[in-house]
Amino acid sequence: MVPEKALLPLFYNAPVQFFTKFFLHSHILIEKHANYNRQSYLNRCIILSANGPLSLSIPVITGNSPNSRYTEVRIDYTKRWNTVHWRAIESAYRNAPFFLYYGDTFHDLYERIFQSLWEWNLTLLNTTLSILEIKKPVAFTEQWGNSRDDIADYRNSMHPKPSRQKADPYFKPVPYFQVFLSRYGFTANLSILDLIFNAGPEASGILKSSVAEPATDIESYKG
Repeated sequence: MVPEKALLPLFYNAPVQFFTKFFLHSHILIEKHANYNRQSYLNRCIILSANGPLSLSIPVITGNSPNSRYTEVRIDYTKRWNTVHWRAIESAYRNAPFFLYYGDTFHDLYERIFQSLWEWNLTLLNTTLSILEIKKPVAFTEQWGNSRDDIADYRNSMHPKPSRQKADPYFKPVPYFQVFLSRYGFTANLSILDLIFNAGPEASGILKSSVAEPATDIESYKG
C-alpha cells in the first residue's frame, strides 16, 4: 500500500521522477533539516544538450564545517554560473516546442541573485509547480528524523550518479518528444525543464502516466 505522505529533498530543477511523487502521494513533506550533500541533485541538474546529457552544477560556499546545514549553504556568484547555466539551457531547448512560452519565466529567475541554495531551489520548485498546475500544498519538516513506516522516504533514493540511484517501483518514465530524440533516442528522467519545454501543457499528464503502481510495499523504496 502506498503511504499518503512522501518525504522529499529540495533539488535544483529536480528530475522528472521527483515530480511524479506529487501525483502518487496525498501529502508532500520537504526535508529542511538535512546536511548538505555534495555531488547530488541539491546543486545540480541534468539536461539534454546537442552533445548528449549535460550536468549543470552550482558552485557553493559551505564554510569550514564538514557537515554544513543545507539551509545555510550559500551560492557562489563569482563564477557567473547562472549565466553559464542559462546559456546551456537556452542552447539545448530554444528549438523545443514550448521554450517560447516558458523560457522567459525561468530566464528572469536566473537574472536574480539568491543568497542561499535553499532559497533558490525553493523558488524554482514553486515556479515549476505553478507551471505544472500542481496545487497540492507542500509542508516542511520541523526537525531531522529517521525513516518511518507511514512515510515514503525519498531523501536518499534519487541521485545523478546511476550507481547511487535506488530502484523505484513506483516510477515508470513515459517517453515524450525531445529536441534531440532522433540523435539519442528517448532519454529518461532528465531535469523537469526538459519535460516542460518539450511537452508544455501535456507535462502534468505525462507525470501522472509515469506513476507505476506495482504490488510492492514501502520497504522497496525506503531511503
